[in-house]
Amino acid sequence: MTNSTRCGECILPDSLPGVNLDKDGTCNYCRDFARKEDRNPHLSADERLRRLERLVAPYRKRGREYDCLVPVSGGKDSMLVLYAACRLLHLRVLAYNFDNGFQSARARENIQAAVKTLGVDLITYKPNEKLLDQLFKLFLTRTGEFCTPCNLIIQAAAYRIASQNGIPLILSGGSSRVFGGIQGVSQSKYADRAYFKNVLQGHVDFREAKRFVVENPWKRAVRRYTRTGPNLVDVLDYVYPGLEQTRDLLEKELGWRPTSDELEHGDCVLNPLKDYLQNRKWGYSEVTQSYSSLVRTKQMTREEALDHAEEEETRQPPAVLESFLNRIGMSREEFEQTKHRHFTEFPNYPQSRWYRMGKKAVALMRKVV
Repeated sequence: MTNSTRCGECILPDSLPGVNLDKDGTCNYCRDFARKEDRNPHLSADERLRRLERLVAPYRKRGREYDCLVPVSGGKDSMLVLYAACRLLHLRVLAYNFDNGFQSARARENIQAAVKTLGVDLITYKPNEKLLDQLFKLFLTRTGEFCTPCNLIIQAAAYRIASQNGIPLILSGGSSRVFGGIQGVSQSKYADRAYFKNVLQGHVDFREAKRFVVENPWKRAVRRYTRTGPNLVDVLDYVYPGLEQTRDLLEKELGWRPTSDELEHGDCVLNPLKDYLQNRKWGYSEVTQSYSSLVRTKQMTREEALDHAEEEETRQPPAVLESFLNRIGMSREEFEQTKHRHFTEFPNYPQSRWYRMGKKAVALMRKVV
């Protein structure tokens, strides 16, 4: 493990890329969070729900079969979104599940129980396994991570399913306030269509896999503002009662059960492998980051978070490693070499000159308007 000093407010170690401690021992993520909290009003749960209600109201339309699409994984976050869409917002919902072949049995049980209890339709999308395995191996070999293919396919399939069914709204389980990732560690903060294409270059024809990623950000923005394509809303920015309260609510209302002992993403059995890959590089993973977020949002004390994180970090090769390597056709020797690769070796959209110019132009237009 890397020698490091932890933030005195949360538990982030300064050995993680992009984590910097000031003279008081407070990390930049805690400082940024405090500044944002000071700038934004502290709204009550009722007021946040009213704002969400006003946001989704225009998407209700008589005669339409579904008002919104809700991607569901079987984990607590997506289950809370599904519950909110049905019981709090009273929307007509189509649930969508992405099956990468590594979904836990408990996650599948949670999904089936929830859609039955709430009376919603469910559609499952399973991509071509041969191509998905090829992408897993390619990303792991070239970037040291393998989660990007699934993350981008989940999003692309959601937009495609919504468009095909005339659904104007997608409700997701994201929240920039509660689940912000670490730059340089969390590939989800980096991965986009440009990154995906650059990793594939010279190895897989992008035309074969372009359906796995959403349109470029400019086309997506035009569709959103002209309402010719689905709009995406992060529900947990408005409805999030807290970790323990969410678990209690889902267990009572939907018969939900935790997918694993881990805090996040236990619905995918490859999650311990993702954590192990990060631990190989830095001695810590997104597990520590997630518990740090709980400390900042006052859902857990620093001491509790430290105990849980140290217990749950995956620092030894998980049992699923061998079966995963066999499925994607990678030797153990090849796997060991992947620890020297990092996803930031491949450019993404924000590194594009045209993208930066476009962002500045949009910001200027907003000021003018």
